[in-house]
Amino acid sequence: MTNNHHSDTKKQDEKPLPSGWRWVRLGEVCQIKGGKRLPKGHDFADGKTNYPYLRVIDFGNGTVRSNGLKYLSENTQREISRYIIRSQDVYISIAGSIGIVGTIPPELDGANLTENAARLIIGDPSALDGKYVAGFLRSPSGQEQIEVRTNKVGQPKLALERIATVMLPLPPFPNRNALLLSWQSS
Repeated sequence: MTNNHHSDTKKQDEKPLPSGWRWVRLGEVCQIKGGKRLPKGHDFADGKTNYPYLRVIDFGNGTVRSNGLKYLSENTQREISRYIIRSQDVYISIAGSIGIVGTIPPELDGANLTENAARLIIGDPSALDGKYVAGFLRSPSGQEQIEVRTNKVGQPKLALERIATVMLPLPPFPNRNALLLSWQSS
């Protein structure tokens, strides 16, 4: 994709904001990392273990559905142990059903993440809440930005570097919770 497209997209994304608000690129406030597929020759564990593996099918309603989760053996988890997601992070599906966004419940903190999703690690959790980021990305404006950045040739895919260019509106800190509530009700 050319730089020209990114600058056009940036202009389109940056709609006027109320006084005190500002636009930031997601990559300025979050570190964006991919998940990992199971290593060749490995499969899911036969039963429940201490190592849940989150797939896109497990995502829904801004969280993770716990029924139907798959689990890893200790050996498999050790091989992909760097590809985990924390409860303060945000997930976004990046292949197949693109743009499913949510947060991780505390009981799944440290779960392994599929290669079909990305992990958004909030740079400063005291200044920016994952629920705010997820709420915006689930909003019509956030979903529109995700759609524009999705490569639709062949298997639809959302590249990590394109996620970093999504523009996030940052209101003054006290307004963020009220804004999040309004997104959740719409």
